[in-house]
Amino acid sequence: GCLQALSLDIGFENPRLAVALPGGIMFGMLRRLSLRFSDHETANLVAELLECVDSPSLRQLSLEGIVMTTELLSAACRVACAASEGLTDLALSWLPSDRRHIQIDEGAALAIGRFLDASALLEKLKIGIPLNFKGMGVVRSLAVLHPPDTAFIMQPLLASTARFASLQHLTFDFLSNEALSCMQDLADRSLCVRSAKISGVSQISVSELDDALVVLLAKLGDELEEFELTTELPELLQPYARGFLPTRVGALPEIWHGRESLRSLTVNCTAFDDNGVHCIADNCPWLHTLLLDRCEYWTDMVATIIARQLPELRHFRLRKSAMLSDQALYTLGEVAERLRCLELEKSFSMSHFATEQLRVRLGCGAEGANPWDILLPSLRPPSTAEAFGQHGQGAMLRILGPPDDEVQHNDAWRELTRHRKLSIVRW
Repeated sequence: GCLQALSLDIGFENPRLAVALPGGIMFGMLRRLSLRFSDHETANLVAELLECVDSPSLRQLSLEGIVMTTELLSAACRVACAASEGLTDLALSWLPSDRRHIQIDEGAALAIGRFLDASALLEKLKIGIPLNFKGMGVVRSLAVLHPPDTAFIMQPLLASTARFASLQHLTFDFLSNEALSCMQDLADRSLCVRSAKISGVSQISVSELDDALVVLLAKLGDELEEFELTTELPELLQPYARGFLPTRVGALPEIWHGRESLRSLTVNCTAFDDNGVHCIADNCPWLHTLLLDRCEYWTDMVATIIARQLPELRHFRLRKSAMLSDQALYTLGEVAERLRCLELEKSFSMSHFATEQLRVRLGCGAEGANPWDILLPSLRPPSTAEAFGQHGQGAMLRILGPPDDEVQHNDAWRELTRHRKLSIVRW
């Protein structure tokens, strides 16, 4: 038929229900295809549905489900090969199981590699999890490959994206030691993308988290405009990490040099001190978004650095530190007309009076800690665009609760994983 866009969200309320596709069905003119499925049975149905797609003009493909079998990924690969104009937007998202695990086996990992081989014109690529599951300690792993499929034990999927000449936006949520090892083999600044969002549940020692930042930034090209690195602890380990002080990180000029194009920086695992922030501001002067979660070593001088050296900054996060006081709030108040969204976790030495004065300078009503901050911290920070859209030309002062690894997620998990019925979003 002439259908150009199809989005399906499929789930069986009755597990004994079987669905057969009508004979002769064929989608030959699709440009956008999005399929979401909730279990193994619906994954098999999706694989059958993909066999009915033969569209040379297909440009966007999104698959999201609890399991992606080798058969499903092979069917998707065939669809990519049939898209003679070339896929430009590919999203593969895994939903966690009831045990809050995501495990991609070696067969599926190889099938993903073949899928990417058939998609040489990609401009946007996501291999990850839905945004609303980030920050919840979902244990996820991408199997390493063994000989004879590779020369030695490795996980080359992230590093392999460097070969896509047209790639502009990359999201990868399965960061691991093996993936980082393969990244080290790339030439410096050879992964030329405009946006890189990397995350994973930490299988890496605390001392190696900072190395991950160094390795990734060393390989990302000078055109990088948005960089996000977020690592989580498995949920069972989160209670034991509370109050743990991370390694103090100072200036890193070798990784920030030449980053004048960078506009947005989000990092939750590296504890920069004042010198570290100063180095970022020196080398990335046109930042409009700066969200750093580990602020334990910040002093009031950080606010001065932000005010003096980042004239384009619109979205800033200031978490608590024993060395931050009202002076930081007064300094930020002096440049309040620039800010559109300020996220603040109050430090012990910050008074209610200084917070209210900052609110007045921002010209907005302060937003208190939202109940969803406790349930879904990963949804806590709104995007800059959302903040601008909701508050017009005014500014937003967002009062934050504790960081992601200091909250419990059980109620939020039940809400996110509630059973879904068969639904057709667009036909």
